[in-house]
Amino acid sequence: MLLFSGMKDACKRRTRPFDQIKISCGFCRIDEEYVVNQLRQIASQLGLISYQWSVTTGLQRGYKEGPYYQTGDPEKMILTVLSLIKSDRSESGLFVLKDFDKYLENSLILRLFKDLVNLIKNTKKYDGHRGSRV
Repeated sequence: MLLFSGMKDACKRRTRPFDQIKISCGFCRIDEEYVVNQLRQIASQLGLISYQWSVTTGLQRGYKEGPYYQTGDPEKMILTVLSLIKSDRSESGLFVLKDFDKYLENSLILRLFKDLVNLIKNTKKYDGHRGSRV
């Protein structure tokens, strides 16, 4: 699972692995499409299913498929991801959640997100030492 949060601090430090970060007019700007494409390639090489979410497009499996029904809403997206993980624990996935950190101020979404993180931690394929699913 992957979240892009705290990017403003990364811009200030200008440290790796964020070499693609550009500062323009005082705002942090990331070449988001480049990063998502790189992550998609890595997921493919590792045999992971790649998912991406944004509030405007909803949750998509891969990049060519349409979104899951009504998953532009952050709450419904997390419920869908929880359902996906619970229903098929044999498949591993990489989830890119664009701008999701903004929704964590909502207590319900925060609780659902914590439940999601705990579910991932409790899957057989989760490697707690490296902090990722394999």
